[in-house]
Amino acid sequence: MTDLSRDAELKQSVAEAFAVSAPVSPGDTPRRSDGDIFRLVFDLAPAGMALVGQDKRLIRVNDKMCRMFGHDRDDLVNMSFEDLTHPDDLPGILELFDAVLSGGEDGYAPEKRCVQKDGAIFHAWVATQCLRLPGRPVRLLVTWIGNAPDKCGTGDGSPKKDALSTGTGRVSLVDCRQPDVTEWGNAQKIVEESVAFSNSIIASSIDCIKVLDTQGRLLFMSECGQKLMEIDDIEPYLNISWFDLWKGKGSQEARRAMAKAVEGRIGTFQGFFPTPRGTPKWWDVIISPIIGKKEYLLAVSRDITDQMAQQAQLRRLAAAIEQVAESVVITDTESKIVYVNPAFEKITGYCRDEVLGKNPRFLQSGAHGPAFYRAMWYRLSRGKIWRGRFVNKRKDGSLLYEDVSIAPVFDSDGKVVNFMAVKRDVTHDVETERRLQQAQKMEAIGTLAGGIAHDFNNILSSVIGYTELALDEVEKGSHLEDNLQEVFTAGKRARDLVKQILTFARQADEEIKPLEVKTIAGEALKLLRASIPATIEIRQRIESESLIMGDPTQVHQVFMNLCTNAAYAMEDQGGVLEVGLIDVAVDSNFITTAENLKPGDYIKLWVSDTGTGISPDIIESIFEPYFTTKAPGEGTGMGLAMVHGIIDSYGGEVLVESGPGRGTVFTVYLPIVKKRDRSRLYRRESLPAGGERILFVDDEPPIAKMGGMILERLGYRVTVRTSSVEALGLFRSRPDDFDLVITDMTMPNKTGDKLAAELMLIRPDIPIILCTGYSKKISDDRAAGIGINAFVYKPVAKADLALTVRKVLDDKLVKNPSSS
Repeated sequence: MTDLSRDAELKQSVAEAFAVSAPVSPGDTPRRSDGDIFRLVFDLAPAGMALVGQDKRLIRVNDKMCRMFGHDRDDLVNMSFEDLTHPDDLPGILELFDAVLSGGEDGYAPEKRCVQKDGAIFHAWVATQCLRLPGRPVRLLVTWIGNAPDKCGTGDGSPKKDALSTGTGRVSLVDCRQPDVTEWGNAQKIVEESVAFSNSIIASSIDCIKVLDTQGRLLFMSECGQKLMEIDDIEPYLNISWFDLWKGKGSQEARRAMAKAVEGRIGTFQGFFPTPRGTPKWWDVIISPIIGKKEYLLAVSRDITDQMAQQAQLRRLAAAIEQVAESVVITDTESKIVYVNPAFEKITGYCRDEVLGKNPRFLQSGAHGPAFYRAMWYRLSRGKIWRGRFVNKRKDGSLLYEDVSIAPVFDSDGKVVNFMAVKRDVTHDVETERRLQQAQKMEAIGTLAGGIAHDFNNILSSVIGYTELALDEVEKGSHLEDNLQEVFTAGKRARDLVKQILTFARQADEEIKPLEVKTIAGEALKLLRASIPATIEIRQRIESESLIMGDPTQVHQVFMNLCTNAAYAMEDQGGVLEVGLIDVAVDSNFITTAENLKPGDYIKLWVSDTGTGISPDIIESIFEPYFTTKAPGEGTGMGLAMVHGIIDSYGGEVLVESGPGRGTVFTVYLPIVKKRDRSRLYRRESLPAGGERILFVDDEPPIAKMGGMILERLGYRVTVRTSSVEALGLFRSRPDDFDLVITDMTMPNKTGDKLAAELMLIRPDIPIILCTGYSKKISDDRAAGIGINAFVYKPVAKADLALTVRKVLDDKLVKNPSSS
């Protein structure tokens, strides 16, 4: 029979013994049962014992109980144990009573104050045991262990007349009559078995059990404890200070915990206590007083080294998660957020308290449809990791691109308990990639535009040049002159358009310089007309011809962004788009409306529409990066942000007026650097002339012929060649016959820069003018670097050509007077 089985049997015997409260009558047949023995042990026990009913009243008490509380037996029976307990300690006793009664488990209460008959107070430990038999009332066996002085005797008031029902007759306690030896032998056996059972419990414990005195000296250690501590011989450790074995703060923690135990409380701590063999170990320790033995303390230590290592690893993992640059989000199985790290707060703009308990869908931007999320959850629900890219929203409404990995988290049983998402902010990378794609697209457009521009500028050179020649000869005031003037004006407009296309395609690194906004506005509106619905009417009031300091490409972007936004607002219903450009003077009164402006002259540009208007709750956000009301894929939200940034960098201001149903007006103010009159039509004017000898080279015969005619009318002697190779051969044979060479850049067999280099090898002092319609291989700086005297872009007007030729020749005379 096991110890546990024996314990259950003993408890049942006790229950049978006290199933009835009446003692056995003297005339009953004696029987020697376990019940008789337990009644004997009950009445002779050195501790106060009582059998208590469910109503908390005492049913049977022993002699020690009477002496502890100073009551006769008849007084105690049917009293409630509540009457014996100090009122302040009663809640703990009642809680113990109810717990044991409801759970059927044994229990004890720490030291409580008890009240004797005369009101004196003494301290005792209270232990309880639940006794149950089928079909019989439940009883509690309650034991008081304390040092109360004996104050009275037996049940009839005389300490000599109480007797116990033992099954063999009545035994007088005062006469000290000994019970039957066999009965005492059985009682001693029970005690021995109880001690053996207790020792078995200690030996079976996986903890290190120790007994200390109140000075902290080690008196006892369980065998299991010795194994845990790797102690081969316990003798050297007995009676030495237990505190000296602890390292670091452990010694102080042990002293504090023991001080609590000495006061009758329970002390706990965790400390580092290496074994004699040097094995580092962490221990979780509980120190408590021993019931009835205040001079001794019980210390129970549990080896928590592995747990501490795991906790340290978890702390390192938690610290790493808290410090990583990627945002980490953990949700439960109901998709409610239970954790976010600081990176999440920094990236999204939401603080932790705002998101805990929420579903992450509040981050969605609308860029993904239901099918996207269904596919994601289909994979996660099968315990697999999902990887992809989210387009979410920050708290400020801006878009957030994230590369995401979401993994299920399993418990030890393989059940999913959480989902963890690790997300890396790739917004900058996406924007960089987008800009790269845009740059590649613009480079492709520029390459195409450059090829077109070269041929188109050659054509325009002929158109403008021959028109100028015709205007020199036509009758003034005739219809023919008017027609030629229109051709000349159209040619110049075409020239400006080609230049604008090249600038828009970013083929030149534009710098901040004086520019005419009117020209850019006109060309932008032409491009816009072809790209918006015919239901939108465009009205213009372009009056200013003043100059501002700016980049043509950026100013073009301002027009296109404002105009395309206006057109978008009228896309469904149509309407009127108006663009205005006038000069205004800004004074101190106006500055209160536009705080960034200083008093002075400005170009006022406005773009208005008759569309749906802008809601008041978002009008303050329209200039923020990535803010857009357009559907996904229709806009990046960068247009108005770029407009604001460009205008602000020019020292200007952009204002907006709008409202639902009443359209929108964007007004831009740009500081003027110079005003000028309207450009005049072509007119005859006195141009610088000369009689020098010029070699004119261009592979386009019409341009070569035209250039020769213009220069000859200015008095120069011109030799024309349409082949760079022929021109080089001519110059090599007659190097001193020419005072100046004018050559095109893009020619077959030998480009203009290479031709110039070879000409200067033959005659280093020969001045050269290089012309080009478009070339990626040559620039002003590079032309000057190889010794070219002037660099001009086609188409070149007659006046520009005359001035450039005269300047180059005159500069040569200044540097080398002998050449004249």
